[in-house]
Amino acid sequence: MVNGSPILPEKTLIIFDEIQECNKALNTLKYFCEKAPEYHLACAGLLLGIALSKPSSFPVGKVDFITINPMSFTEFLIANGDENLVDYLKSIDVIELVQ
Repeated sequence: MVNGSPILPEKTLIIFDEIQECNKALNTLKYFCEKAPEYHLACAGLLLGIALSKPSSFPVGKVDFITINPMSFTEFLIANGDENLVDYLKSIDVIELVQ
């Protein structure tokens, strides 16, 4: 249980942020793939590519790399299902300061 919420197989997404900071965490990816595939994992690391260029153990064949770019505020609203707010923002011509 994390933060009062249970970690449920097939239901919970486990996120390792800045995983390059902990080589042991990086190596657990192979364990999750082979021994606990029912858990969904996402790992992020700003400097992950640099960390992987150093000699260390790595779960070869168990990791898929993707590059994700930041979302614009409009893209965030659309992904959140708030298209009505996108339409509203597009309708604004001038932003006035209310005092």
